[in-house]
Amino acid sequence: MNQSNVQGSYPGEILVVDDTVVNLKLLSTLLRREGYDVRCATSGEMALRSTQFSPPNLILLDINLPEMDGYEVCRRLKSDPATARIPVIFISALDTSSAREQAFAVGGLDYIAKPYRIQDVLSRVGRVLNCL
Repeated sequence: MNQSNVQGSYPGEILVVDDTVVNLKLLSTLLRREGYDVRCATSGEMALRSTQFSPPNLILLDINLPEMDGYEVCRRLKSDPATARIPVIFISALDTSSAREQAFAVGGLDYIAKPYRIQDVLSRVGRVLNCL
């Protein structure tokens, strides 16, 4: 249980967006163990609909998604006043400087390369949500 739960505060809701079910299950399980509420989406369109319905506190977003990549999802989120302030952390197997630059250019707050260390993900998620 994370420190936020011990103190009784709401740790936050996270939307995890990845088209690989194994990745979704891994991240959502780990985040739930830390006390976060987690929703999952397997496509960019599903993610956008989900954020319109109920904006999360944070989005963990893969880049390689079917039909609409993570960059476009982030662009659309940042162009809509209702979702523009939601922090986005990209999580991707693309580990190049150009992929990172593009992620930040479209409004990403952070970038985590796959394969990642679970503790790194939890640390970055905690840091973002504690700043809100």
